[in-house]
Amino acid sequence: MYKRFGGLDQEKNIYESYFIVLDTVEQCLANTNNMGTSRLDEAIYVNKLLPGVCKLLNVVGDGVTVQHVRQLASHILFALSVNNFSTLFSKVVSRLECLIASGDETCEAGDLNLIQHMNVDMSKLTRLLNEEVQKWRLLKKIHHIELVKSVEKAIWNWLDTYPEEFTDLQKRPSAELSDNCEKLFELLDIFQENNKRKVQYIWPLQMMLLVLCPIILEELVYSIEKGGPCSEEHLRKRNFIDNLKRQLHSNVKQHREAAAVITFVKLCKA
Repeated sequence: MYKRFGGLDQEKNIYESYFIVLDTVEQCLANTNNMGTSRLDEAIYVNKLLPGVCKLLNVVGDGVTVQHVRQLASHILFALSVNNFSTLFSKVVSRLECLIASGDETCEAGDLNLIQHMNVDMSKLTRLLNEEVQKWRLLKKIHHIELVKSVEKAIWNWLDTYPEEFTDLQKRPSAELSDNCEKLFELLDIFQENNKRKVQYIWPLQMMLLVLCPIILEELVYSIEKGGPCSEEHLRKRNFIDNLKRQLHSNVKQHREAAAVITFVKLCKA
């Protein structure tokens, strides 16, 4: 039976159409990855799919179909980034540079949320962190939180996708990754001192940055639990941990939950 597309069912039908198309694209990408494709083919996929898929990441609505559309869009970006990370990374960098150049706090973060959906190994994660460190001070405060949430999600994506790299990192720490993590930790520490209401976003990322620095984390544990010395360069990090422990008993519910329910739980999960 012919079903009218418009009317009261128009929005539902549109989202269902998105779902069907995205599901088909995801299956095609999965089959293509198994078969192996040329760089030219991959470039065509990216150029044609990326603009439309990015728009569907933030479609408005709360229904199950809408959520599936967002999820499939995320899966497709993840699949595309496996062989085309530089293309997606360039869009992120371009957005950062645009935000810096505009100086407009109302300018939308846009492509920054691509960070949350990309396939990143340790070298690519290091590259992302380095870019954030370089651009942090030039961005408006309103865009810092978007960047913080996206980078933390990128770290978790790495842990989920490449757990063997994380395991290897505990045995053979990366000096470059550690350097970027330390620099970003310091920037976040300064930021949260002036933005107390944003700690629920800042503290979890700071903790994850410490997790990526096993040598530093070992020194902090020894200093806190065994009363050992803490080098001056890591005093901010030691104070961060001490402050989190105090916040477990804070009268401020937001700080207590940010410290205990979120930050320490994520440490244990990692």
